[in-house]
Amino acid sequence: MTNLRKIMAVILAITMIMSLAVSVSADDYSIVVNTPDGANNDGEIYYAYKIFDAEASGSTYIYTLSSKSFFYNTIYYLSDVYSNTGAVVSTASSTAYFKLTATDSTNATYIVEVLDAATGSDSYLASEVVSALKTQVDTDTSHSYATAQGVADNGSATISITGNTPGYYFVTTTVGSAVAVGGTYPTTATLNDKNENPSVDKTVYDEAGQTYDTNSKENNAQIGDDVYFQVKITNINDATNLVMHDLAEAGLDIYIDSIVIKLYSGTDAGTESTLQTNDGDYSVEDSGVYYMVGKLTAFGDTTYYTYDATSNPPYTVVTGVATPDPDTDYYVLGDFDIIFDLTTSAYNYVDEDSYMIVSYKATVTSDAEVYDESNDNQTYVTYGNSSYTAKSTTMTYVYEVEAYKYYNDAYAGVTALENVGFKLYYLDGSNTPTYVDVTYDDDLDSPTHGYWVVNGTTDTDPDNVTQITTASDGTFKIAGLDADETYYLKETDTPQGFNPLTADIMFKINSTTKTLVDYGTSSISDNEGQSNIRILNSQGANMPETGGIGTTIFYVVGGILVVGAVVLLITKKRLGNKED
Repeated sequence: MTNLRKIMAVILAITMIMSLAVSVSADDYSIVVNTPDGANNDGEIYYAYKIFDAEASGSTYIYTLSSKSFFYNTIYYLSDVYSNTGAVVSTASSTAYFKLTATDSTNATYIVEVLDAATGSDSYLASEVVSALKTQVDTDTSHSYATAQGVADNGSATISITGNTPGYYFVTTTVGSAVAVGGTYPTTATLNDKNENPSVDKTVYDEAGQTYDTNSKENNAQIGDDVYFQVKITNINDATNLVMHDLAEAGLDIYIDSIVIKLYSGTDAGTESTLQTNDGDYSVEDSGVYYMVGKLTAFGDTTYYTYDATSNPPYTVVTGVATPDPDTDYYVLGDFDIIFDLTTSAYNYVDEDSYMIVSYKATVTSDAEVYDESNDNQTYVTYGNSSYTAKSTTMTYVYEVEAYKYYNDAYAGVTALENVGFKLYYLDGSNTPTYVDVTYDDDLDSPTHGYWVVNGTTDTDPDNVTQITTASDGTFKIAGLDADETYYLKETDTPQGFNPLTADIMFKINSTTKTLVDYGTSSISDNEGQSNIRILNSQGANMPETGGIGTTIFYVVGGILVVGAVVLLITKKRLGNKED
């Protein structure tokens, strides 16, 4: 009787201290699982495996283990010391987890005493016991030995598993993690699914090789620039069917060949390794599919896509749409997926502190949206049967600037000046002008003359880039600029009767306020309907500069006149002397 009270006391203590303990009703023996907050778990299955039977003993239960039990061999495997009477189940290190007392040696049935060491330091079953149980579950791919199961609806707060009998249960889910290990009482069991499901965080940088910074969510770029992404994927140790999905707007051309994945393993996540495609650690699928969720761009067919944050994936096809809805803000996303094979040896030492960093780059193209629209790159992860994370999004901005060229007419006042030519450049690291090529685009909404920066085309010779010319209203626009760069406008073609600028116009865009910052000789107007840069030209001829060709001509002509006068004076003097 003393032993029986001791057994029941241990069981009661474990049930109370284990936050994941299972309690089952004697009537319906249902298990209710409280799912993680915000779980996108539609279709995930929760399996309840019975480890021990629970037999009524008066108003309470005692736990027994039978050779007919699915986990009998698992418990036996943990044992070094084993006999039919009072056997201690332990590991090779002689740590005792369970004590088995035989009640029926013929059928190998035992009363189970859960020893203190079995609870570990965190009130869960010891990790070695859980690992052994989970290994046994993983080998049962058909889950034919599950006592019962429940299926989650998307966002379900609770999952019910019915059809059980009293016992000690190990609950898992198709997400890949063990949910609970615990004992039962003759009431409905309630447990909390405290799994740390996979999560994803995406960042963007101007240069390669940067240290991951979770706050780096946006950057600025010029058309033709490369931008660099890092995606951190955490809580991967128990995940199944792990896939990373990337969705980029048309203004970002992803380089699939640039993908590098580093895995950080170990309890302090200090061991770094590079995953390899040729070892099967992961594979990449570049579908070539474009999702229409924003910009009005036709693909020559009637297939269009829309965005729904509650869907999985959140970008789904809309069939039977002949033309995009004019009231919908469409834009285009390209798609690629990374499929991780978590069974390869590269993941052998993954634990709860492990994570992956996925790095890759993209080029900003002429399809880029101009501020105040951003060029988004979105990433989410799917896992388990159908679970998925929230999207993590980075924003890359490119900018445009408008300019107005004018002069002050004596009668008409401020007057637009057309056909003035400019070349755009910035200074490289050695302060050498790097000229930026542009292309004319009459689709830019305002002003009449608009220019896009050409992808990655620069030159140190201004003759090799396109000239920007003011329209009849004196304006021009340049789109595709980087707010982190200081630019210059060199006046290269000035109408007759006007003076060319004596200094280049320097300007920079403020990426914080998203407004133009003027560093040059021009003035700025933020008034509605007026241009960002106002460039004044003056009329009339400039005086020749000292040391210039104009001065030299005057010196030469003056010198010739002086010499001629001297010669004439000497000649006249000699003639006068002869007459005398």
